[in-house]
Amino acid sequence: MGRLQEYEVIGRHLPTESNPTPDMYRMTIFAPNQTVAKSRFWYFLRGLRKVKKATGEIVSIKTLHEKHPQKVKNFGIWLRYDSRSGTHNMYKEYREMSRVDAVEALYADMAARHRARFRSIHILRVVELEKTEDIKRPFPAFEGGWARLRMVPKQTKQKFPLALGHGGQIVRCDKLVASSGRSLGKRHDTGNGKASFTARLGPVDT
Repeated sequence: MGRLQEYEVIGRHLPTESNPTPDMYRMTIFAPNQTVAKSRFWYFLRGLRKVKKATGEIVSIKTLHEKHPQKVKNFGIWLRYDSRSGTHNMYKEYREMSRVDAVEALYADMAARHRARFRSIHILRVVELEKTEDIKRPFPAFEGGWARLRMVPKQTKQKFPLALGHGGQIVRCDKLVASSGRSLGKRHDTGNGKASFTARLGPVDT
């Protein structure tokens, strides 16, 4: 399945003598191309209004584009999917740049967590969450300002384990012994020609 697009499909039942002006039905379909979008439209319309492709027609189909594609937004998606045990309703939230990106993340997430196929997922509604208090999970920590995350230093292969030195900096235990004059660990003989090192992690008292 290629990259998805958002389509607006409008269709209706063919005019008849008893009903010369049938009602029109409009749907928003996420599909990789127009052919799949039309197929999904008739699939849903056949189940909802008993109108099938042989007795209906597509009045209009067009591609919808994001108004602000460079703005990060929070999206809430209501969906229904069929699993091996039954039909389930679900609500999920995603933080993406557009509605299409959010739906693509939804399909990938559902395939990974629930093994749900594209054909078994029915998207009911996609809305943009504009208010911070409307966000359920897991993004409130990133709203209303910068989130300060601690930088963890990259650990390489060391001969001795790491411990906390002055100011909370992570240094090697052998360097702490040389700088503070106190022993923070003890080497034990394992009997096989190798030595293990037991360290006490924590700040060094002066």
